[in-house]
Amino acid sequence: MLITAITYLAYALCFSVQADTKKLSDLDAPTLVQQGKEWRINGNYSKALSCFRAAYAQDQELYEALLELSFAHLACEHFNKGFELIDTYFKTVSPLERQWSGQSLEGKTVLVHTPPWGYGDLFMFLRFIPQLRIHGASSILITTFAPIVQFLYENHMIDACVSCVDFQDYGSYSLVVPAVHRDQLPAFDYEVHLWSLPHILHITTAKKIPVTPYLKAAGDRSSYWRSTLAQQTGIKVGICWQGAQRPDPQMKLRALPHDFLLPLFAQKNIHFYCLHPIERSAQFNRFESVTVPDLCYDRLRGSFIDTAALINELDAVVTIDTAIAHLAGALGKRVFILLPYAADWRYHQDRTDSPWYPTATLIRQPTPGDWHSVIEKLSLELELLVTSSQKY
Repeated sequence: MLITAITYLAYALCFSVQADTKKLSDLDAPTLVQQGKEWRINGNYSKALSCFRAAYAQDQELYEALLELSFAHLACEHFNKGFELIDTYFKTVSPLERQWSGQSLEGKTVLVHTPPWGYGDLFMFLRFIPQLRIHGASSILITTFAPIVQFLYENHMIDACVSCVDFQDYGSYSLVVPAVHRDQLPAFDYEVHLWSLPHILHITTAKKIPVTPYLKAAGDRSSYWRSTLAQQTGIKVGICWQGAQRPDPQMKLRALPHDFLLPLFAQKNIHFYCLHPIERSAQFNRFESVTVPDLCYDRLRGSFIDTAALINELDAVVTIDTAIAHLAGALGKRVFILLPYAADWRYHQDRTDSPWYPTATLIRQPTPGDWHSVIEKLSLELELLVTSSQKY
């Protein structure tokens, strides 16, 4: 990992020298976007913001520049501008015929369009759907991943799901927007992109982000896991060290190599439960203190139903930046999120807390590739958790 960190820093230094030799005005828009991405990957959102702003000013039909610019603003906690630009992006790449713009929804049916950006993004922005009920919506339809629909029904988030022509997980920030057969849609009064809601709802500062636990676990499955976990003594902690297996450089940066976990499992009075699907390989058999639950309802009733119920009955969750982090935060569970040096925009810069999830503690790499420091900090946090539980 030391070699990886040195290589990372050398690359960042080399890039910085190259970038500074030219003014932004000398570069074309695609080059500016690429430079902005490199700054983002190296954790410098301020310089990334300058590149994306220059690229979009030069070419407003370069939608990638617009999307990246909106995320860079959000990373810098410019919520008003960031959400405004995201709204502009979706209205531009996928204009809607019956756009909702904030008017009364009393007795109306609303169709919500979601992008194919993965479950974590969906969990994060589901918090805005209940706001439609507050505005009077009598019925909410949604386009989304089929496996997650039952979970949304059980959370009373939606009344129906609408099938898309093509809806699959394209990965984070794909420019693809799923298409629907408009002539086959049920009756509705208004439609809106899920990611347009923060701008329409005037989420202009971190304090206006809805943060009350907005997801809940199925009662019958929570009862099952409560009974099952009662047989185990000590602190019960869910753990997730890898996410979706996609050929995405950012995903590789987020993933935690399993060897770094070994010191955690040596801690006393803590029992770990694996929260992501894995195979019982010889590699995993080294983790004798980790239980792999049979998340049967995730298969029978839809994605995350059993996972949410298990999380609901744990004392805490430890996870990298993946869907489990958002699910735990949305459930209001204590969650430690382990982040690479160049964390995603939603974790902002240098924060150890999250305006999105009040129960989250962010533990960041102090330098690229330094998972050792992350695990050391996490170990101290877990020790405090054990000590606190023993006082009562």
